[in-house]
Amino acid sequence: MELVNVLENEHLSMLNHSCAHMMAQAVKRLYPNAKFWVGPVISEGFYYDMDLGDVKLKEEDLAKIEKEMKKIAKDGKRIVREEISKEDAAEGKVKVTKAAIQMGRINPNYTVKNELLIRDWAQVKYADAVFAVTTLLQAGDKIDSTRIAKISQGKGGTGYAIQMAINEGKPVYVYDQEKNQWFTYKNNTWVKTDTPVLTKNFAGIGTRNLNEKGKKAIEDVFNKTFAILNNNENESNIEDITNTSDTEKQTKKDNINIWYSSNENAEL
Repeated sequence: MELVNVLENEHLSMLNHSCAHMMAQAVKRLYPNAKFWVGPVISEGFYYDMDLGDVKLKEEDLAKIEKEMKKIAKDGKRIVREEISKEDAAEGKVKVTKAAIQMGRINPNYTVKNELLIRDWAQVKYADAVFAVTTLLQAGDKIDSTRIAKISQGKGGTGYAIQMAINEGKPVYVYDQEKNQWFTYKNNTWVKTDTPVLTKNFAGIGTRNLNEKGKKAIEDVFNKTFAILNNNENESNIEDITNTSDTEKQTKKDNINIWYSSNENAEL
């Protein structure tokens, strides 16, 4: 029997990449407090770095995760691979470098090369509004042990997307987990706002260190959005979250978890 190197087969590699995301989604359903880092494809298959806190997985737990993955595979949601064009990547390098300099993350003669941060430009560019969950730093706050924030900004990798959206003049809404408050950017400053409503083509980003307040904030956004759609448009296929089936409720929970596609810990 000849061993197959997954990385050498493009179609098998894409399948395994999708399976990695599906596994993370299954784990999140079974262990809501799970935290994730990276989940790449490797030559033997795929894996996902995750922190389950005090939970120690046993052999029988793997069967539970696999069973949950099969349920997710049958529920009709698609995992789609979107490739960023060379033009968007080149443009993103310029945009994210400008944001990094503004925030005080890099020296003016430096160019951002981190592909994850450059990729964030595509999220911002094609969104009509950006919604984020993080912590807002003020000018003068410490970014880390060596850098000081030049302007008010989102913490970690989330801050790059927020600043790029501000530079493009797009609506930006940020939930600060420490202040337990939604903010929006107006007239060159952050001002408090009520729970916002999602736009048609929104980008949802944020910290990987999501706490209970952050989860509740996102759930409130989805609830408010669906309620408004139900009341104003009277669409028969959109119901208030309190009247949805168990499958629909799980879909909304999954949407809340999928929100976190940003790179909170990504740096240069």
